[in-house]
Amino acid sequence: MHPETQLSYDSQKALIRHMSTDQRLKTLKRIRSKSWRIANGAIPWKFDTVGLSGKCLQLNGTRWYLDFVFSEENPNPNSNPNPEEQKRSRQADRLVENKTKVRVSRGGISREYIVPLCLADVIKQWMRMYLQNGTVIRDLNVSDLTESVPRGAKWNVTNFVGLMFSGWQYVHPAIRHNQLETVTIYHMFSQGYYFKEPMIRGAKKLVINCEFIPTPDNTRLAIEGLEDLHCQQLLFENGAPADVVLIGLAMKWIAQKRAVGTSLILHKVDVDVLLRPGYIMLMHYNAFSSRMREDREFFPTFTRPIDDASELVIKVSRLGQPEQENFQLEMKVHPKGTTIPRPAQMTANRPVAYQALKAILEQSTLVQRKQLARHIPSIRPTDAVIPLDLDSVHFYELDFEVNEQKWAFEWIREQNDDVIQFMPGVCGLTISSPGPRRFHMRVQLEPLAALEKLMRSYLRKGTHVKTVVLWYIPDNLSDDYKIKVDKVKLENCNYDNFKRLLPIIEPTEQLKSIKFIVRQETLKMFEEPMVINSQKIRLQFPYYNSQPIDNIFLNLQNREIHVIHINFPIAEVQKLATHWIRTQRAVGSKFYLWVEEYSYVLDVMELMATEIEAIPSRVKELGNSYFAHCVTLPINACSELVINGAGMKSKWPPFRWTFKMEVMARGSTIPKSKPE
Repeated sequence: MHPETQLSYDSQKALIRHMSTDQRLKTLKRIRSKSWRIANGAIPWKFDTVGLSGKCLQLNGTRWYLDFVFSEENPNPNSNPNPEEQKRSRQADRLVENKTKVRVSRGGISREYIVPLCLADVIKQWMRMYLQNGTVIRDLNVSDLTESVPRGAKWNVTNFVGLMFSGWQYVHPAIRHNQLETVTIYHMFSQGYYFKEPMIRGAKKLVINCEFIPTPDNTRLAIEGLEDLHCQQLLFENGAPADVVLIGLAMKWIAQKRAVGTSLILHKVDVDVLLRPGYIMLMHYNAFSSRMREDREFFPTFTRPIDDASELVIKVSRLGQPEQENFQLEMKVHPKGTTIPRPAQMTANRPVAYQALKAILEQSTLVQRKQLARHIPSIRPTDAVIPLDLDSVHFYELDFEVNEQKWAFEWIREQNDDVIQFMPGVCGLTISSPGPRRFHMRVQLEPLAALEKLMRSYLRKGTHVKTVVLWYIPDNLSDDYKIKVDKVKLENCNYDNFKRLLPIIEPTEQLKSIKFIVRQETLKMFEEPMVINSQKIRLQFPYYNSQPIDNIFLNLQNREIHVIHINFPIAEVQKLATHWIRTQRAVGSKFYLWVEEYSYVLDVMELMATEIEAIPSRVKELGNSYFAHCVTLPINACSELVINGAGMKSKWPPFRWTFKMEVMARGSTIPKSKPE
């Protein structure tokens, strides 16, 4: 006897009311009695997610995938004497009427079966079973639905997601005329028809996703009807309306005196798109530069008063962590006094908005500043005088590279009477970035003049460069550039080229790191103040016929010394260790040597213990790691010299290990107990 046969109809309905949706779906699948199904049909369902499309139906985590049933058999194989027609006929699938393939999937488990109904009837029967009158739906997702919902059904829907407007036409009669909380539509497929629907226009929050619109068209959307929406919050993802649409919407809100809390948000688009509306309001619509009272970090903010009680604020802010470089624009009606005007400094030759624009440009990356200058010509004079913040700059003989974008200049040759000559006053230019794309053009300047003009646009006074990589600098290049540099890498260049670099770098700046190859022609670099005062020095010796070491390392005062040497003498390590102890090097001084075999580290430790009585120890902070094994040499009451080894973060054959010598605070190591 089935359990439901022992319950009356009212008892079954009472039991169903206390079940969760998942429990109802499971019992409906297991209990086949007619009375139980009738009782289920009398109690409205409650679903978190309902998905409706032409061939896929969803209830919470369960999906029904529908498809036609085809037969590959040809009932009349000899009816057509043409062999080609017979071949095409055999390959063509024939639709089987009144049969539908159904695949039910949930939690990674699926099963298939054939239903003796056409696909349209399967959808209708499915809707009558689950989406009857009174059904409560939190999220309703509708795509290319082609079948009408059950007649007379009314659903209580909270959130709606629409891909195709045709799907909305089928389901909107079943949605009760209460206010929708959130409506998400895809602009490419809506064609503006959604904005004419009262329920869409009256939703509390409207999300417009422009994911399927190609770039750059997704940031110039001419959306009609946006100004007539009554939504409290508008959110654009992966795209943005054109500037004229946004400015028109802002002025409409001001004229209508929209309620406090009304907002529009743009995100997942380039930051230059986010900056333009506020700047346009600042320059042409009486907005002023401001900041939010609660903001500690500066973000570009612009305020336009509405009346005595409210103001419209356009603000660009950061999304997520600072290193992610994600921003959003929020245009929102705030109570009066939410923002504080920023003091603007008037100068003789700059407009009042200069300080606000300067702050925006200083916080933008190089790519963002290029995009801003391209879209807003009026900011180009200001952008041209504000220093840049660059990741890397590479100097070549006739090439120049900034942040992985490279400009290569070359002479153009021409042949006259069997004589090949260079064309005067013109050069070829190739622009390349990471990837396969290259741009070729001609410039009406000679290569050196074109190179200097390009350098002048980037190496303006005060520009900060994290890493300068030097291959070659032309000897007749102007030296009136002044940049701030963190790191310098000299790639196969001599001392004369290095001397040409020195006037470009701010003399008061201490380098964080400098790297060069030790040869006879670069030995003079050890006498340069920039090399002497650098925090870190990286020295690479050629694999063959390397320069004699002599007393190079005894004279270095850099805090960190990194050495690449194929056969560094152990005796030189002992000499350097003795020198550091005698001169009492400061705590934090480090010496790193790349080695091929870890046996080199063990040999040095054994030599130190034998020759100068180094103490076998363990480094406390390395715990039980094998690399914690070390030898220690006391320096004074406050410091000690520690020698050990380590692995390399990245392999560079033939080097695989690192020899380390560091001055640590006294007590950083624990002496090992001697075996009895």
